[in-house]
Amino acid sequence: MPTQSETAELLEWFGLSSYEASVFVALQRLGRGTAKEIASLSGVPRSQIYGAADSLQEQGLVEVQQSNPRTYRPIAVDEAIDQLKQRYERRTADAERQLKQIQNERRSREDEQKEDVWTVSGAAAVRSRIARIISDTEERLVVGIDENSPLFEQLEAQLEEKSEEGVEIVVVTESEVVANRFEPFATLVEQREPIGADVPRPQHVLIADDETILLGVQANEEETAIWSSGTNFAKVLIQLARSGMDQPS
Repeated sequence: MPTQSETAELLEWFGLSSYEASVFVALQRLGRGTAKEIASLSGVPRSQIYGAADSLQEQGLVEVQQSNPRTYRPIAVDEAIDQLKQRYERRTADAERQLKQIQNERRSREDEQKEDVWTVSGAAAVRSRIARIISDTEERLVVGIDENSPLFEQLEAQLEEKSEEGVEIVVVTESEVVANRFEPFATLVEQREPIGADVPRPQHVLIADDETILLGVQANEEETAIWSSGTNFAKVLIQLARSGMDQPS
């Protein structure tokens, strides 16, 4: 025969408290009983019997006879199990609904984040972001730069290091100086004809692994860059940048 505690523990899985489960099992053994009798059989403190029994009554699992002393009687096992099953199914459905709502909210936030376009300002911040993008690149870096870029020296050193790691380096420039400096380690250096000083263009462009792009400009004498990664916006910018640099894909 199963013990009092074993059966009570099973009922707790259906949402009954420890005291409620123990009182209900004791009443099934007794058929009917007073608080004193229930406490003696269940091990639940007598002071806690009344609250647990009243809660079971509210849940429709116990009937109360207003006698002196008050007497409690459980409903039939089949009826009780049916009620507990329905409660379990309702709680399962509620949990599923709430978890899906949480999941959808998270996915909505992720979708918003996927369209993020970031702006960094100041020489230190721009250099730090460029260094991070280059460091995270695994396969291919496309760089558009001229010799007047304030990042010329930094890019040269970092790109040479990535080249030694086996990353493909493609450099597009109008400057013969840049072409000569990058040619020893770059996979491809494409020197373009100058398009004129009056044509607006970024000072430097980085495209990493065909999913991250950074455009650097000089705004009000301050270095500024916009960048995006893994977004539809980044894809569009990458296509536009490639067209502007006229570099092979």
